[in-house]
Amino acid sequence: MSTVGACLTALGLYARQLHGLITSSDVEAFFSRNKASKKYRAVVDAHDGIESFLSLHGAAAKPFALAYVDECIIFAQTDAALRALEDAAVSSSLPLVLGVFRKKHPQFGFLWSNSAIVSCGKFIEMHGKRATGTLEWDT
Repeated sequence: MSTVGACLTALGLYARQLHGLITSSDVEAFFSRNKASKKYRAVVDAHDGIESFLSLHGAAAKPFALAYVDECIIFAQTDAALRALEDAAVSSSLPLVLGVFRKKHPQFGFLWSNSAIVSCGKFIEMHGKRATGTLEWDT
């Protein structure tokens, strides 16, 4: 794997740990975590910063594309995922539709930070209202 690919993979895993929102201070913490992440800083710096780096390479991030929005790193499909989830929850409460939604939409797997079905709650709390205007986590 190329250094760019490794950097994208590491950023994607970090974004998942942080429920899909990497702030500027989180980026700094990421780059100072270990020897490998310090190498990633050099890769990003060679692209004139994180915004340019993700503009050029974010769509290639695996397994989920990344984007730079409002001075933060998010999953590129965050808004689409939350709109689809809101549509799915129209006729039922959100916790009841999660299992079916996760199976039906594997492209939105970044909503879940781990295998627990309710692990998407924090992601929805952080992004729901911004993305859809109404989606809230309510258990």
